Amino acid sequence: MDHKFQDEGKTIYDFIYEFYVKCPQCEKFAVVKSFPDEKGSFLFYEKRSLICGFCGFIKVYKNSPGIIGSDYPLWLESNCCGEKLWAYNLEHLEYIERFVYASIREGYCDEHGWKNNSMVSRLPKWIKNGKNRDEILRCIEKMRRSVPEKARA
Repeated sequence: MDHKFQDEGKTIYDFIYEFYVKCPQCEKFAVVKSFPDEKGSFLFYEKRSLICGFCGFIKVYKNSPGIIGSDYPLWLESNCCGEKLWAYNLEHLEYIERFVYASIREGYCDEHGWKNNSMVSRLPKWIKNGKNRDEILRCIEKMRRSVPEKARA
């Protein structure tokens, strides 16, 4: 059975509300959560917090420029097919997984026509290459299992 993926037009910015990172204190799993601004935007946050459930480390950022969280080592990162596979959080990882798993992949088209600015349209060729499918899916599963159970709920 062929599996189909329909690009939803999501960009990398649709996934930056939460980063799974290595705690700067104990190097275990931690989360950088973002709180939307008054417009509901997650691009430039007014408040973010890094919380480690293992050592209790907490850091709160207020009115910080840039994307806080992207400056910490990502938790969801793996060497795969001689390259680096990474994701910000489980939603991001699962979106990549759906794309890789599909043997039929359709691009994103809206009322203005076909788009190539979506996240999947920007994925590197090695991820898009069907010959790497099995290895990438194994890496994704390993990455998913590395996330503590309480974060998967």
